[in-house]
Parts: sequence; C-alpha cells; structure tokens
Amino acid sequence: MWRILTVLLLIGLTAPIPAPAQAQGVGRQLVETIDGPDGQPRRVIFLLPPEPTAAVLLFPGGDGVVGIGTTGFVRYEDNFLVRTRALWRSENLAVALPDTPAGTSLLGRRGSADFADAAAAILARLRALTGSVPIFLVGTSQGSTGAANLAAALPPGRIAGLVLTSPVSQRNAGGETVYDGHPEQVAVPSLIVVHAADTCRLSPPGEAAKLAATLAQAARHDILRIEAPSPLRGPACGPFAPHGYLNAEGTTVRQITAWMRRISPKP
Repeated sequence: MWRILTVLLLIGLTAPIPAPAQAQGVGRQLVETIDGPDGQPRRVIFLLPPEPTAAVLLFPGGDGVVGIGTTGFVRYEDNFLVRTRALWRSENLAVALPDTPAGTSLLGRRGSADFADAAAAILARLRALTGSVPIFLVGTSQGSTGAANLAAALPPGRIAGLVLTSPVSQRNAGGETVYDGHPEQVAVPSLIVVHAADTCRLSPPGEAAKLAATLAQAARHDILRIEAPSPLRGPACGPFAPHGYLNAEGTTVRQITAWMRRISPKP
C-alpha cells in the first residue's frame, strides 16, 4: 500500500542515515570521463564530502545535456537537479551529475537497455568513490524515465532507493514517459515527488497515484506532495516553474533526504 506524505509529515523524522553535521569539511569535486558499454565517453561531476552518509546519482530532465567542462564548469544550470547539486551535497550526500555523450539529446532514449547500461557504468564509479554508503537514483521530469529504467535493470542490492520528481507521465514529442522506464519492475523503495501547483500537462500531480500503483513490486512506494510557494516564471513544463520546484528547492531536497534517512539501511 502506498502512502501520501506532505512536507509537514516528514519534518523531524529519525533515520539510519545521520543528518549532516556543521563540522564536516567541504570535500572535493572531481570531473571524470567515463566510457559506457557503447564506447561513448560521458563527462561526470562528482561532489564528494569527506565522509558521505549516502550518495545520489542525478538524472536531469529535458534533453539531458548539462554542458560539463573539463574544470567542472556547467553551461546549462537551469534544470532542477543541476542547479541543486550543491544542496544535495550540503545534506552530506555524495553527488554524481552526468552529462550526455558529446552533447547529444537523450529524448526518446532513456527507456532503452543501452541507456541503462551506460548509467550503470556511472553508478559503478560512484560506488567505487563512496564505498558502502546507500546510493539513490534521483530523476526529474524526463530524467525520471532514465532513473526508473536503471532501477528496474539492476540486480538486488545495488541501490537503496529510487526518487522520481515531476515524472513525465503523458506522451509527448520526446516519445517517452516514465512508464517506458519499466517502473513495474522496480523492487527498491521508491518515492514519487510532485508539486501541488505543477500545471505542466506532461506531469499532472494527480497521476502520482497511478504511478504508485504501477510500482507494485517495490519494497515500498510513497508520494511526497510539495506545497511550498513556487512561482511560474516561464513555460509550465520548464525549470522555472512549480514543475522545477522554483523557490522550493531547499524544501524539496530536505524532504527527499528525510525520506532517504527513514528508509535506508545504515551506511
């Protein structure tokens, strides 16, 4: 049975993953190029606290192009997961943010076996960098399809959970929805995050219940509704809107990490 959570319900949760401590150091940033099974290199930013309590592999939305330079400069900062990467780090999580190979679009490709194989190679590197800490896959909008696809493809024990934010559930020009990521095959605990004010026609908040029912094989599946004020300063399906948690980034990241601490095994 799935549960509906609000930001208020998650405040004050205790959990196996320790909360971030003020005394922790800044850590380091790595920029690496990882070759996928397809032979195409993908540049990845890793943000590594000195002693991370968990880790997240981020799957940005849109066409997936981030524009990561060799020094870690990011050309396209707009996407919710791209612009919040430091917030995840501030929760003492290690972060992996991948780019696409040679700036090619991922639209219509995130539900494929090739995509899952390439993402698994990045996950393997994140695991090597972080040891035995719990790892979560976090996708947003179109990127939620890719996160679900990898979660469905992995053998048991590889990841601690899956988070789908503003998942695209309605067919669109990109040709894919989150259902093309095979959520019915996901076995790990899963969280669906929606903003109550999201007016994007591709990700209606009311679809969350249907998606939760599709996650029937998951160890648990919850719904988190964000209701913090979020203005519309661009297209309804864009990053500067409730769809992208504009002005609600901190609340959203904190409540997701609170859920992670609640369901995760101890590092």
